[in-house]
Amino acid sequence: MSFNVKEIQGVYRDIMEQTYKRVKGHSMRKGAKYMVVGIFANGHILVEAVPGTGKTLTATTFGEVLDMDFGRIQLTPDTKPKEIQMEVELKGKYDFEFKPGPIYVEYLLTDEINRTPATTQSAILEPMEERQLTTPELGTVILPEPFLVVSTQNPIEQEGTYPLSEAQRSRYMMKIKVEPARRAELVEIALSDNKTPVKKLYSTKDVLEIQKIIDEEIDIKDDLVNKAAGVAELTWKQYSDIANGVFKSGVSNRGPKYLVRASKALAAINGREFVTERDIAELLYPTYWHTVVFEEYEKDKYESIFDETMRKIISKVFPELLDEELYYAIQ
Repeated sequence: MSFNVKEIQGVYRDIMEQTYKRVKGHSMRKGAKYMVVGIFANGHILVEAVPGTGKTLTATTFGEVLDMDFGRIQLTPDTKPKEIQMEVELKGKYDFEFKPGPIYVEYLLTDEINRTPATTQSAILEPMEERQLTTPELGTVILPEPFLVVSTQNPIEQEGTYPLSEAQRSRYMMKIKVEPARRAELVEIALSDNKTPVKKLYSTKDVLEIQKIIDEEIDIKDDLVNKAAGVAELTWKQYSDIANGVFKSGVSNRGPKYLVRASKALAAINGREFVTERDIAELLYPTYWHTVVFEEYEKDKYESIFDETMRKIISKVFPELLDEELYYAIQ
């Protein structure tokens, strides 16, 4: 199948039409939108939500609709790095054959990433950044193209969990937070069937073509790239009184690059060939907030503190956005 820029919006709608057969509730559907943005922008996604929200269902449904080589790893405290990286086949009494493990897929779901220790979390650091895997047994194995990781985590339970390091978090293009469902959504979920069949509409080849089109044909003005970088700069206390006393360290250097790529994908699914200020403003939160390190605050205050600080920064960098436009963009 061959596409042009203007057809990407139709592809997005096709994917969501199939996904909505299973995934119910406004919050998860909004999260699903950003997951598609991540797939089209060739970026890894971290999804944070309480159990039963539909995050795993959404990720697996995309794997079916896009007909990609999909793998799922259910992470636990006793999962070992080698279990992710390789499989060992016994050929004889003293003869072993090492084969690429479950990570060797195009689209990988690492479920409950914060359930497993840092040593195991680090097993996907190199694959996420370099799209390759290096071990003493296998040497360097080039991973399939694309190689996309969606990770889920539960924000509530703390016992037996292992928070992701700054290095790990910064490898995700976006962190998507899914709010608990409201009453009407719960009714919709209660009456739904998450085994409803979906159609395989597209292929890995289609995904690669869409990624290439978005990268090469969606326009973003230098001024918008400069503003994206300006917001990131102002999250560092060395350069901003706004960030001083709020963040120990600001947005990762990867942040603006991810924001530019994601905003181009967002423009495409909105039917445009160019990025707008609203695209940038809408994606500032999911692309930036998981890479900052806060000063000593209680964890449950992080979101409100980040929100307040970012509004000040965004208003300074994007003064032409009216308050209502800014509010709309970041909701």
